[in-house]
Amino acid sequence: MVATRAVMPAIARSTNGVLAVVASRDRARAEAASRPYGGARCYGEYAAALADPAVDGIYLALPNHLHAEWTIRAAEAGKHVLCEKPLAPTAAEAAQMVAACRQAGVLLMEAVMARFHPRNRHLAVLVGAGAIGALRGLEAAFTFPLQTPETYRLVPEYGGGALLDVGCYGVHVARWLLGGEPVAVAAFARQAAIDWATIALLQFPAGQVAQLVAAFDAAEHQRLTLLGSEGTLVLERPFTAWRDEETTILLRSPRGREALAFPPADPYRLMVEQFVAAARGEEPPLVPAEDGLHTVRVLEAIRAAATQSRVVALGAGE
Repeated sequence: MVATRAVMPAIARSTNGVLAVVASRDRARAEAASRPYGGARCYGEYAAALADPAVDGIYLALPNHLHAEWTIRAAEAGKHVLCEKPLAPTAAEAAQMVAACRQAGVLLMEAVMARFHPRNRHLAVLVGAGAIGALRGLEAAFTFPLQTPETYRLVPEYGGGALLDVGCYGVHVARWLLGGEPVAVAAFARQAAIDWATIALLQFPAGQVAQLVAAFDAAEHQRLTLLGSEGTLVLERPFTAWRDEETTILLRSPRGREALAFPPADPYRLMVEQFVAAARGEEPPLVPAEDGLHTVRVLEAIRAAATQSRVVALGAGE
């Protein structure tokens, strides 16, 4: 689980955050999860954590269908929210979350941890510097064989499916690096109760195209390829590089081939530290709530295109 494996250790190791409270529907589970860190109060209900005056912000790791309810309740309690991706299964719910946090004057930030990795941030620098010429498009793939039968990822009412679970990474990176919102979407899915795989094409205003692949029924594979007028940039494991992994960017251009190396980094810790700084008003959030809302709108359009077997046009700026 992301919360216990990655985010709780990241909070404990952060320079500006404190793991004050752990909440679960099962208090014994909360106590077991918090034991390695010591000092955290444990609750057997989420509402008790929101009522705790020592809590300034929460990391919301619940299944997708609970994001809106508990983000809004946290906002009403005056707590900042770092919400797991995607913000919600639908754009309507995501918009309610954004509005509730804005009205309460609290920060809502989407927990897109890959965005905080130094390698990925340098990738944007390379694109902006014209390292591969004009950016024409990108290809993003995130697939793995889901073999856990008891998981919310397989329950449609819980916001399950490959598109929401791993497809959100590709949508986010496409919107970020191509610098805008897509104007049209085409998609196909292998669908049962949930989508086991979704393949989408996004067309952007300047003519760039993003090809995205998300699947629960294919071998484990992650790759991001940026296609430029003069070269390419390739990243292996762009979305889940772990904190002890060295990473690279492979740059191919008329000048030759170069592997740019990056030392291990913990994107979860960097994300937590930026969330805390943004909540304190020290800097703007790297992934603000409105960005997460735009991602959900695109995910919704992809789902509609795959379901209806047609190209879905998106209004400019939606």
